[in-house]
Amino acid sequence: MTDTLVKLPLPELINLVAKYYEPADVVHGTAYGVYPCPKSLKVMTIHDMSFIKHPEYLTKKLLRFHHHRVKNSLKWTDLIITVSQSSKQDIIDYLDIDPKRISVTPLASRYDQTWREQIKIKTPFLKTQTKYDFGKPYILFVGTIEPRKNINGIIKAFNFLKQKYQIPHQLILIGQNGWKSESVFTAIASSNWRDQIHHLAYLSDELLGLFYSRASVFIYPSYYEGGNQYRDWE
Repeated sequence: MTDTLVKLPLPELINLVAKYYEPADVVHGTAYGVYPCPKSLKVMTIHDMSFIKHPEYLTKKLLRFHHHRVKNSLKWTDLIITVSQSSKQDIIDYLDIDPKRISVTPLASRYDQTWREQIKIKTPFLKTQTKYDFGKPYILFVGTIEPRKNINGIIKAFNFLKQKYQIPHQLILIGQNGWKSESVFTAIASSNWRDQIHHLAYLSDELLGLFYSRASVFIYPSYYEGGNQYRDWE
């Protein structure tokens, strides 16, 4: 499914696709929309209701896009999947959806049960893939660098702990730059401990797993997340 198809559910386009392809049993849209294929069961994933509950954390363009896509897709969606009971209740409250049309499917781990042993075996190699010195303890955050994640709050707390308690830890922020990420880098540059704050962008799953496994503390003080249950693998 593409965003354009969700925006333009034209009967002619649907018929054209159906002419050359057998209808799928189930069509699943994984992010706030699903293609209106008439001969298939249509399932849409809504991760959370941030675009309604906290519009201040999204651009105006993205807000319009989410509202339009969800509103249209609800006309033909047979089932909604979401990640937590908290998100399910939000969907019921804000979209007036019958609870029977919503199924909660918690997010799964990207790592299987053998990953810890695999990480141990691959650690010497993985350490060569990053410049970070794993001999130093660290506090870890993983997520998009954006206001909703409260990363400025993390940096403020880190500065406080450094100043008052002289903790030996570094602070590692792993994630791609998102909307309004500039304030985070301003806060880093203004810190007296800026040389102990490290931002890393894209990492392979294996290298990210190494950072998870070696962290003294994993911190995630986001202002709002639809998933109210954190995943054990982190």
